[in-house]
Amino acid sequence: MSVYDLTAGSRAPVTGQVAHGGAALIARPRSSLLHSPACRGIVPPVYFVYLLRCADGTLYTGVTNDLAARERAHNAGQGAKYTSGRRPVRVVYSEAHESRSAAQKREHQVKRWPRSRKEALLAGAPGPANAR
Repeated sequence: MSVYDLTAGSRAPVTGQVAHGGAALIARPRSSLLHSPACRGIVPPVYFVYLLRCADGTLYTGVTNDLAARERAHNAGQGAKYTSGRRPVRVVYSEAHESRSAAQKREHQVKRWPRSRKEALLAGAPGPANAR
């Protein structure tokens, strides 16, 4: 695992024993070590496919690894161009995926659906709307 010192904009690796003591330190696993015994217990990132309901009633589909931050970004006008003119927006649906690739595949699938099928997904209706 690599530990980086983020104080004063530095991204220099920190070596030796590190005591947090209020310094802005962040530990980042190296991808090659994720499956080693030393890194057991590290939670891999989770990606979400989400649906937003815009102020005009339309739906927007996207992918993120931080739902709350992404909703704030959309509402601040820093999200997608589509949502910037349709604020405020709120997350009305999300589903977790283990990888960005899996989330993007699901996003692509949902984006191709008609509005009626997306609404059925939101309503939790059984059938093809919820099928992957």
